[in-house]
Amino acid sequence: MSSEGQNHFYRNYTNVYAPIIVDSDSEPDEYLMQFPEQSTDNVTAADIISELSAMITSSSLSRFNINRANVWDGAQRSFKRASFNPFNEIFVKFTDDEGQAEDGVDNGGPKREFLSLLMNCLRTRRVFDGPEERKFITFDSEAAKNDEYFLVGRMIATSVVHGGPGPQFLSEKLYQHLTGTSTNTEGKIEDITDNTMRASLIEISSAGVH
Repeated sequence: MSSEGQNHFYRNYTNVYAPIIVDSDSEPDEYLMQFPEQSTDNVTAADIISELSAMITSSSLSRFNINRANVWDGAQRSFKRASFNPFNEIFVKFTDDEGQAEDGVDNGGPKREFLSLLMNCLRTRRVFDGPEERKFITFDSEAAKNDEYFLVGRMIATSVVHGGPGPQFLSEKLYQHLTGTSTNTEGKIEDITDNTMRASLIEISSAGVH
């Protein structure tokens, strides 16, 4: 990974995680959390994730009440709370359609299940488009208005740092761009979902061969 790519990748994560303002329900003297300044020379994705994971505290909890039938609703409500802190341990309670909590204590299993369900849920969000296993970011005015791009980014970063899965549906080009491993962002015609536009581009491309 180039130095420029490493710095770009590092900034992507620190911008999602800090600064973080938490409300008066959180621990005393923790109203402002700022990611520490440090050199980004030779930093890797694994280094960033390891360092952020080491900052998670089990003494404070970010609570999630999740209905499996509507994972997005419960997740976005919890991530948007003023008291949400990505460095707090995640505590998940699954509820039924009546809002009654399921029996059992979260010893890690519910958290892992929730993060897996959440990453799968993101696959169908309007901020992504493209083939099922090669999606890329697309512009949606309502999503931009509702700050959904930032919200989805925070969800992905939180999942990865807390030991959950990443979004396993991104196109290789998008993944390489996000991680700074490639500056080549040229897409493929077959990744375009608009049938009319894709057909036109294929026709133009074929004409250029002759």
